[in-house]
Amino acid sequence: MARQPSRRRHHRLTFMARHPRGALAVYSIGWLFVLFGLYSLYPWAVDRNITPVTNCPRILLAGMGSAILGAIAINLYGISKHRFEKESRFHKWTMWYLMRPFMGIIVGIVTYALLKVISTGEPTTVAVVAAAFLFGMQEQRFMMLLEKAGNIVLTTKEETPKKK
Repeated sequence: MARQPSRRRHHRLTFMARHPRGALAVYSIGWLFVLFGLYSLYPWAVDRNITPVTNCPRILLAGMGSAILGAIAINLYGISKHRFEKESRFHKWTMWYLMRPFMGIIVGIVTYALLKVISTGEPTTVAVVAAAFLFGMQEQRFMMLLEKAGNIVLTTKEETPKKK
């Protein structure tokens, strides 16, 4: 005989199913707490010479954090903007909201790498933070930019269109 979920767990699951906006808002705000916690732990980790943190450039960590912050900002904006839509329509966007902070990590790393390649020296922290935040908010535009850059870099002579 299959075991029934406890009342408490069942109530939690039904709350998330009934109130996806509230659950996703709590999720996004939870990411804010994680992000601020990690920022506050950075000096502590450097003082104790924790290798993964000290080997990673601080500007890269700032870019990743800014992109996550941009992703959280657009999450909260989307949740509040679509607050009057039907719940059934909102459910199809749940995975998008859940994956945004993780996409922010990737966007922050790639933004730092692209700015490092484009600039003559080390990119400034302000440039990386600003670009990462904006790209974290607009990851679709960022992916289009990457696609265009990939097409330029990876196009061979045979694939280039001939001018008439």
